[in-house]
Amino acid sequence: MEQTVKMKIEVPLSITTRVTERCNANCSYCYIGDQNNKDMTEETLEETIKQISKLSEDLGTYRLFWHGGEPTLRGTDFFNKAMEFEKRYSKDFLIKNYMQSNLLNVPKKM
Repeated sequence: MEQTVKMKIEVPLSITTRVTERCNANCSYCYIGDQNNKDMTEETLEETIKQISKLSEDLGTYRLFWHGGEPTLRGTDFFNKAMEFEKRYSKDFLIKNYMQSNLLNVPKKM
């Protein structure tokens, strides 16, 4: 007699979000270049975190990767707002934030 065992594997949901297409470097290999200067709006930021939070309710945690262009060009106000939205919409689970950066513009306080 064959028996089936079901297992629940908890793997954090990983989301990469592009917060800007701007960059402060001119890398020859980069696909973005300086073609666009678009930034994620505050409305899109809030909706993104709200939707990710809905997806994460069953998982208990998620990883949010801030990407660009160069995400530090958005400044601390943008990321403070992101943390505010995370606290508002992600009350019962853990959020881990990561950033991909060229580190050319890291502010003293972020």
